[in-house]
Amino acid sequence: MRTDPFLIYQELQFEYDNLLMDYESFDYGYILSNLYSEQFSEEEKEAALQCWNGMHDIGEKMRFMSDYFITNILQDSLLNVDELVAWYNVVRTPIAKYRLAETHFNNDNLEMADAILHELPRMFLFGETEQLEHNNYMQFYNLKKQLRLENRYWEDLNENEILQLQRIAEANVGRPSNMAKGVLCFFHGICYEDDGAENPIEPPVLAPRLPIAETDSELVESRDYGYKVEIYPNPTKSEVAVSVNSSTVAINKVEIYNLLGLAVKQQTVGKSSGTVSTDGMPDGIYVVKVHLSNGEVVIQRLIKQQ
Repeated sequence: MRTDPFLIYQELQFEYDNLLMDYESFDYGYILSNLYSEQFSEEEKEAALQCWNGMHDIGEKMRFMSDYFITNILQDSLLNVDELVAWYNVVRTPIAKYRLAETHFNNDNLEMADAILHELPRMFLFGETEQLEHNNYMQFYNLKKQLRLENRYWEDLNENEILQLQRIAEANVGRPSNMAKGVLCFFHGICYEDDGAENPIEPPVLAPRLPIAETDSELVESRDYGYKVEIYPNPTKSEVAVSVNSSTVAINKVEIYNLLGLAVKQQTVGKSSGTVSTDGMPDGIYVVKVHLSNGEVVIQRLIKQQ
């Protein structure tokens, strides 16, 4: 029988899914990307803003709950594996599913771990960055699995396996590279200095993976500041240009999210215009977040099609 917090989390997920259904059914993403336009009534704009901010608020509650209870489970001297698996099952983020697979692996359920990892790219519609990290993770996982099946340990790596682990570490793509560096340093004395390489974009660890505002800011209703942010061409094939027609406001960075809320592209700009490659992104609808130097975040919809 599940604990009350787990049931509360599921109720929040149900509320979140209902808001998401409204968000998609009423095309609120398009309304939010055209708040300057007069084609929508103030009531429609307000409804879209309420829906978006509602998802943000519920997402924050879900993130706090899952982080809090999972941390308590992991810190307990008697690890409750069933409760841990239950939380990782219900949380809809890639990192939660990776940890779910690792939990099954650590409990010798290799078949379940394999199945989860196999489904991850399809489950979250991985873009180019996420797929690169996943491929690197699978190399690390397969090496770890080989050791388990042969009843060997990390300190038993042969020369070729150490070279393989070094390639994983030096790929510098997220968690698998960091895990490989940790193994190499602890067991084999091959340590890497922090090279400043950025990890791939990843949504908050246990926040919902759907199209919500950033965890540290809510969507602010757009006002007429005397400038306009444009993205073009839209639809796009291989790249999209972003510009703001202002001499005092610059574009700090541009982020592109798929409709699952996963960040698939990020580009630092630092001036009034820039371009972002959309190569590797599957055809579909995306959310573009343009972060301006005055603190405003402008959100627009982007269509990728060949």
